[in-house]
Amino acid sequence: LSLSFLVDIQKGGDIYSWGKAYMGLFGTSAETLEGRAEWAAGTGGFIEEGRSESNGQPNTIPIEPTLRWYNIYNKQIGTEWIQDATNVRLRELVLSYNMPSRLLAKLPIDDVNLSLVGRNLFFLYRAMDHFDPESGYNSGNTGNGIEHLSLPSTSSYGVNLKINF
Repeated sequence: LSLSFLVDIQKGGDIYSWGKAYMGLFGTSAETLEGRAEWAAGTGGFIEEGRSESNGQPNTIPIEPTLRWYNIYNKQIGTEWIQDATNVRLRELVLSYNMPSRLLAKLPIDDVNLSLVGRNLFFLYRAMDHFDPESGYNSGNTGNGIEHLSLPSTSSYGVNLKINF
């Protein structure tokens, strides 16, 4: 019986996440919650960091939170959507069983090996929220470093039977 595994590590790199931008625009990410309840209650809203142009004092004027995210989305390239692509994933896990030779003594077989194989199983660590850093916009030269509502990478499972005569 043997167990083997492959851990894949990617350290660094940036990826622009259109998916996260859409989540901000439509208010489905946790970041968009700040000030939303206060705005609905009429007691406040989102207060952008910075200073007032008129008097140089810290900004105290609340805005509707959905407008903030719409304005960031409208800029096309917002630093809020640039994500760290660092990740550690279990790329492959193999559990193998070699049949004992005493069970094969009366057969014209030298060796039998049965393996269960799983590939791209899960992340041990992922800096990027919600999306797989390997999911690119397309397979061309311009697709690397851009995530655009990509489907997650698929996991695969299989059985391998090896018989040596």
